[in-house]
Amino acid sequence: MNGFPALDLDPFDEGFLADPYLQHPQLRDAGPVVWLESIGCFAMARHAEVQAALKDWQTYVSGRGVGLADFSREEPFRPPSLLLEVDPPLHDRTRGLMNKVTSLAGLRAGMPLWRDKASALVARLLEGGHIDAVADLGEAYPLSVFPDLIGLRDNGREHLIPYGTTVFNAFGPRNRILEEGIAAAGEAIAWVNESCQRQHLKPHGWGMQVYEAADRGDCTPAEAERLVRSFLSAGVDTTVNGLANLVLALAQNPDQWVLLRADPTLGKKAFEESLRWGGVIQTFFRTTSRSVDIAGGMIPKGSKVLLFLAAANRDPRRWDNPDAFDIARNTSGHVGFGFGIHQCLGQMVARLEAEAVLDALVAQVAEIRPSALPTFRLNNTLRALAHVPVQLIAAGGECGKAARFPTRSAERRFGLHPQQAAQFGIIIAVKQHKTDPRHGCAAVFPTVIGAHLHHDIARRKGSFAFFHHQRQFAFDHDPEIDRFGPVHKGVLPVLLWRHGIF
Repeated sequence: MNGFPALDLDPFDEGFLADPYLQHPQLRDAGPVVWLESIGCFAMARHAEVQAALKDWQTYVSGRGVGLADFSREEPFRPPSLLLEVDPPLHDRTRGLMNKVTSLAGLRAGMPLWRDKASALVARLLEGGHIDAVADLGEAYPLSVFPDLIGLRDNGREHLIPYGTTVFNAFGPRNRILEEGIAAAGEAIAWVNESCQRQHLKPHGWGMQVYEAADRGDCTPAEAERLVRSFLSAGVDTTVNGLANLVLALAQNPDQWVLLRADPTLGKKAFEESLRWGGVIQTFFRTTSRSVDIAGGMIPKGSKVLLFLAAANRDPRRWDNPDAFDIARNTSGHVGFGFGIHQCLGQMVARLEAEAVLDALVAQVAEIRPSALPTFRLNNTLRALAHVPVQLIAAGGECGKAARFPTRSAERRFGLHPQQAAQFGIIIAVKQHKTDPRHGCAAVFPTVIGAHLHHDIARRKGSFAFFHHQRQFAFDHDPEIDRFGPVHKGVLPVLLWRHGIF
């Protein structure tokens, strides 16, 4: 089609939505642009093209809708967003107003309370141990802080979640998923519509501040109501899935949890990596304002273009080992929150909520163990989690120390005799991660030797000695080490000894 390869796949088929990552390689490998006959539009799935399209708002416009529907040809099911679905100059005015309301300084002033709430929630969850990271954490925490930030009335806040789900479903076709979602969300939609009205908002919240901007003439009262609704459309559901996805990633990659507890300053990078790796927002559409020549083909003016954000975030042309969850990775340039002038307004809210939750988990939780497979709920735009069953193991004050395996594993794996095994244990040491031997942590080693250790006492430092063993071994055949996942590229297995530690 117009010089681009055509693919016989439907991105809104329920099989596709159930596991989109199975289809993403086909989309990326077919070319920088493909034609999807099933929905009659062009698509991009490589990082370079997706990011460039998101930045080029003059060519790939949002004002005709960021879903499949073209607002120039059909009536949207709700009034368009004055942030997500408009372009400059109107977007400059509305986004400028909202940026003043959602100041980072104001958010940081509220962080002590957010941290207290996160700490208390994690403490309660540890009492039971087994939790659903979606309902018990991903939903519970945002609903405890976000509605107060906006100044919403107390009753009915649970409606924010089904409402947000419906909004994101509406960016796709009117399929079974959308129709059933709208039918189930009738009460939620009515509650949100009322809650955006001035008389239902509390003083000093972000919602009332938008109406005060209208009083100053920065927008009309009708625009203020729609801007408040923008907070509620995307302020909860994406964060719910973002937090649950972060917990899922750390549970499935326990070596990364060990790394994070050893160095809690990696928390911000861990959340950014979860956005890249987990793909909460899978897709958005744009419409071309002119004909576009690209990669030897031509996208006609007025064409819908589907941007696969999650596929771009795992593009091997941009990322090394992109399917791996690696909290030490440089994630700069990911499009998990979009990119350019239309990037997510609430991204700082999501980041600070994640920061508060991660800090509480790191301080109180030693391990996050999967207790059953996660389940997903189909959504036309989101990779939406339904349940993430995990077990939280309480910390015993050892935060910052490296994880240790039982000494019998050292005896079996490395052939140490019982007296040696009683004195030595296996510690994961992280490349270039400096820790203090006085605290019983792993030392710094400049090279990664993969799965080889060399047997002799190579050197001593203070009360530390480490053994290297000549034979090759494989972690994936050791059940005690299996639960820590595959060996990470930057993780060095080392035998360490310290008086009184093992």
